Amino acid sequence: MGRRRKVPSETQPEAGAKRLRREDRSDFVAASFDAKLKEMRAIMKGWRSDGRSAEAFWPDSKVALREWHHPEKGIFRWGSPNMDSPGGPHEDMVKEWVRLLQEASSIQIGVTDLKAENDQLKKINRKLGEQLATRTYQVMELLDAVATLDGSHHLLSTYSLRT
Repeated sequence: MGRRRKVPSETQPEAGAKRLRREDRSDFVAASFDAKLKEMRAIMKGWRSDGRSAEAFWPDSKVALREWHHPEKGIFRWGSPNMDSPGGPHEDMVKEWVRLLQEASSIQIGVTDLKAENDQLKKINRKLGEQLATRTYQVMELLDAVATLDGSHHLLSTYSLRT
């Protein structure tokens, strides 16, 4: 009876891949790499028709590419940088990934996304301003209370509020 080849489980394929032989693991990474490239092409297709979204995930570094994990789409993380190195076992896919990065950089981020992001930042800025005003008022109240209790307290000299 021949040696039985281990296959990653359906529920946790990435966990099973760790126990595979080296050449089988490379096949697993190749399948995941191919799924990542396929998903990147689909994302770019959407960007071309709808404009690039500012919040959309895009693996723009090798670490992000390696860590990208979406099991429902057959996309799994891998740990070895050798798998995505230019001279590694998946050299053609690395070249395709670089080509997709270059192509994506030429797609403009949609103006509506920038306006929405700008509006969101304005709201955050307004809230931070309100919080700063509230905290400043609270600090002044605290210093007044300290001055009432002990006019020679060191905090009062720090803020030039000594009475």
